Amino acid sequence: MYIKQITIQGFKSYRDQTVISNFSPGHNVIVGRNGSGKSNFFAAIRFVLSDEYTNLQKEERQALIHGGTGPATISAYVEIVFDNSDNRFPTGNEEVVIRRTIGLKKDEYSLDKKAATKSDVMNLLESAGFSKSNPYYIVPQGKIISLTKAKDSARLQLLKEVAGTRIYEQRRNESNKIMEETEYIEERLKELEEEKEELRQFQDADKEKRCIEYALTQQELEYINKILNEIEDDRQNKVQKINEFQEVISSKEQEIKEKKALISEFKQKLEMLKIEKQQFDEERNERIKAKTNLKYVIRNTHENRINNKQLLDQLKNDLNVINFEIQKKEAELSQIIPLFQEELKKESILKQNLSTIEIQQKSLYSKQSRSYQFKNKRERDQFLKNEIQSINNTINIQTKQSEDLKNDIIASENKKKTLEVEINQIRAKTDNQKEILSNYEIKSQEINRKREQLIEERKQLWRRETKSTALVENYREEISVNRNNLFSILDRNQSNGIQNIQTIVEKHNIQGVYGPLYSLFKIIHERYNVPVEVVAGNSLFHIVVDNDETATQILEYMTDKNSGRVTFMPLNRLHPKPTSYPQDDSLYQTMLSVLEYDPMYEKAFQQVFGKAIICPNIEIASQFARTDNINAVTLDGDRADRKGTLTGEITKTQNELTNIDLEKHYSLDNNRTLTFDLENKSRENVLINEMISQKQKSLQEINLSIMKMQAQINLLNKELQTEMISELSNEEQILLEKITNEINQKKAELLEISTERAKNESRKNILENELNSNLKLRREQINSKMESLTLQVEENKYNNYSNDLTKVSSDLKQLEQKISEFERNIDNITKKIMKENNALETIQSELETVQNKQNKYQSKSEKYLAKRSRYIQQREESMFKIRELGVLPDEAFEKYQNVDRSILEKKFKDAKDILKKYSHINKKAFEQYDNFTKQRNVLNYRKDELDKSAQSIANLINVLDQRKDEAIARTFKQVSKYFSEVFEKLVPAGRGQLIMLKRAPNEINESQDKENSYIDQYFGVAIKVSFNSKTDEGLLIEQLSGGQKSLVALALIFSIQQCDPAPFYLFDEIDANLDAAHRKAVAAMIHELSKDGQFTTTTFRPELIENANQFYGVTFVNKVSSITNISKENALSFVESETKPQ
Repeated sequence: MYIKQITIQGFKSYRDQTVISNFSPGHNVIVGRNGSGKSNFFAAIRFVLSDEYTNLQKEERQALIHGGTGPATISAYVEIVFDNSDNRFPTGNEEVVIRRTIGLKKDEYSLDKKAATKSDVMNLLESAGFSKSNPYYIVPQGKIISLTKAKDSARLQLLKEVAGTRIYEQRRNESNKIMEETEYIEERLKELEEEKEELRQFQDADKEKRCIEYALTQQELEYINKILNEIEDDRQNKVQKINEFQEVISSKEQEIKEKKALISEFKQKLEMLKIEKQQFDEERNERIKAKTNLKYVIRNTHENRINNKQLLDQLKNDLNVINFEIQKKEAELSQIIPLFQEELKKESILKQNLSTIEIQQKSLYSKQSRSYQFKNKRERDQFLKNEIQSINNTINIQTKQSEDLKNDIIASENKKKTLEVEINQIRAKTDNQKEILSNYEIKSQEINRKREQLIEERKQLWRRETKSTALVENYREEISVNRNNLFSILDRNQSNGIQNIQTIVEKHNIQGVYGPLYSLFKIIHERYNVPVEVVAGNSLFHIVVDNDETATQILEYMTDKNSGRVTFMPLNRLHPKPTSYPQDDSLYQTMLSVLEYDPMYEKAFQQVFGKAIICPNIEIASQFARTDNINAVTLDGDRADRKGTLTGEITKTQNELTNIDLEKHYSLDNNRTLTFDLENKSRENVLINEMISQKQKSLQEINLSIMKMQAQINLLNKELQTEMISELSNEEQILLEKITNEINQKKAELLEISTERAKNESRKNILENELNSNLKLRREQINSKMESLTLQVEENKYNNYSNDLTKVSSDLKQLEQKISEFERNIDNITKKIMKENNALETIQSELETVQNKQNKYQSKSEKYLAKRSRYIQQREESMFKIRELGVLPDEAFEKYQNVDRSILEKKFKDAKDILKKYSHINKKAFEQYDNFTKQRNVLNYRKDELDKSAQSIANLINVLDQRKDEAIARTFKQVSKYFSEVFEKLVPAGRGQLIMLKRAPNEINESQDKENSYIDQYFGVAIKVSFNSKTDEGLLIEQLSGGQKSLVALALIFSIQQCDPAPFYLFDEIDANLDAAHRKAVAAMIHELSKDGQFTTTTFRPELIENANQFYGVTFVNKVSSITNISKENALSFVESETKPQ
């Protein structure tokens, strides 16, 4: 037989259930730091198997139960499973399970899972060899030290306990007790015999007194019954009257209840009417504000319309004037341009002719002067050639310039065509933008009408919502009057379930239950209370537990006791998906950010609040709910989720209106940009026309110059072919004179034509500049201003505002009518409430009057009851007196039946005086005499047997004394023999012996010598050992060092255990004070003894570990101990780290 498994829960430092299994039937070693719980482990085993923990006080019980941090532990238990394969326990089972459970008010044992008494367990343990006389199969810390310090007499007493002398002494004392009891009873019977006669006289006097007392008490009882009957009759009358009053009170209370219900209904209607009136008042105020605003807007719009119309008329007049000027200028220009072109053409021809003639003139003059310039023809010809070459070079340059001007003119004309195309395109775009703006204005008006309609619908819905909210608030007020606690808002099953969970958890010590969700968090500010309640809903009352096994365990208890209904949230089964929140976090708060909670409950809060955000208004909430697939709620409790919201249509129209306004402004910007581009393009076109005209003029001048130079070259070439002369010929002179006259004539014509052409050109330029740079630009600007005025838009706005004002005025009139109607209804209901309140006060006054009357009767009835109670008490006392009189003689019921009470009282006084003479007498003498007679008969029977076997008893006492002496002597010899053997094994070089210490002869007197046994001649047991010699005398234990004393004490314990073997042994740090050699010897002995018995030891040294079979480590974390199975290497590593110098 050996310990197979130990289970500890709640005992001292072992808070959690700790199962230590796989114990070896040989040697088991437990290691751990000081204070980790090793000693508590041994204490748990002693708690079950020893007598140390009996008759415990409340404080002592509390000390055994774990008291660390965490949930309170209300009970503890230790369970030991024994391997019973050798059937040492006579149960017939392969295993024996012994369990002890202790609480503040309970201490229970169980045997094989069945309830058992402590004596049953102890008897079973003794039958298996757990001897009470041998306390050394469990050796806790300090036991070794106490044994080393024990006196010789204590060691002798220890041998007596091991020898079992207690049994012999119990049987000897039992025999002596029988003799003593018999002698006492004989003496007591003699005393009672003397008291018996005197007691008989006392009984005669007492009988007379009791008869008189019975008569007096009976008369008193008859009087009391008469009074009680009268009281009961009066009380019945009062009760009947009270019942009548109660019927009236019930009727009045029913009337009051009906009146209050009616008043409550009227008040509710009144409250609803006030709320609706308040809504209509607010709407009326809004309509008044809207009407005022509309009047102001209409006035401004009208003024703007008039101003715009006046400005438009002015612009039209200006435009007509400008158009007239343009037509006039264009007509004049159309007349001047042909004249100018014709004159320009004439001027050009005249210039060409004049230039040709002037060249001829110049040639003639040059020819005439050649004789003066040159000496001969050759010099002249050379000069002419050079002159021709120079003129040709100039012609080439001007020809190049002419070509460049032609190209520039062509490029400018192309650019002009492009500009004209772009101007036409811009004008087309401008017309298109006008059409777009007109369409936008129409759409804007339609959407505004739709938006106004939706806003009106929303107001109606808000009005209904406010009405419903008021109803809800009224209902909440009614509920709050009758609500006693939070659970009144739940159904009964759920409320009972939440209330009963805490009881179940505490009763069955269930771990891992954290409570309802609402108890696990705090809200950082009260303004978030509403959104948190809206999002969580009924989930606030879900119970959070660590896993589904805990939930199943609680549900089993709840199902057995029908304890209600709850919903659990097992953290191990919650797997909330990660939430993707919107990117713009400035427009919302996550719901989790407003809650404070323990991170261990993160899964539960992610499950309930993870997909929720708080937004400043319902529009933003709707946007996030639609785009980010998330639940959004406002601070007022308005909720928008993936299913949509009530205000979604209004938001949609608002968005459409905003988009149209944006597009409208965009179109206006485009229109302004196009107008600006058109003006720029027009200016650029004018500049190009001017540039083309200037270049054409320059081209004509260059062409004319080229013609002059070509004509000059022709004349020079002709001159080269003539001879150099000093004077002109007559023909040449006539030609020169003719040419001179013609030149003068041509110059006069040219001057006239040039003057006229310059005049027309100046006028043409003025007209063109006026048209292009002034009038046409002004016309474009006026057209742009006229288009920007949008008089039709202002007219539409004015009409729309006028229609709105008409509608608002109509609505305001209807609202005034409704408000007047509500005021009339409020007045009517107020009057009804006052009327019903007056009726209620009247009924309450009547009720109070009836209640006062009832209270008076009730008070009288209570007085009757108190009086009746007093008389009933007196009757009970009288009846008790009669019962106390005991069994009365037959004459007592008739002897004094009709005697006057005063005579009876005198006789009763005389009887009491007679009884005073016998006050010293033993009133229980007869009873005692009978009892002692019965005991004497029993003891006499036993005495007769004892007398017959007196010598046998004496012989038995002698035999018992002899057996006790023999047992002690035998035990001493065995222990002494085993001690010598064990010590020699532990200290091979030494020897040890036990010595019985005998009293000196003068310490034993004659009487003691006769009465005491042989063993009483000895007063103690000494220990004498030698550690380094087998021959020297040795030293007493008191003379040894501390380590040597510990080794001697261990040798004594091992010798006692071999004398009286136990199934297993527990040693707690028995090697603490030993040196290495002695520890090794002790370890070897334990290893040898573990073949026949199970050893479980604790140590800080490696010697015990070397030959052990199983190893366990004790840890202590957060004031909680635990034991786990470890390897031999880990055990050795631990003790080595503990023994290293710090």
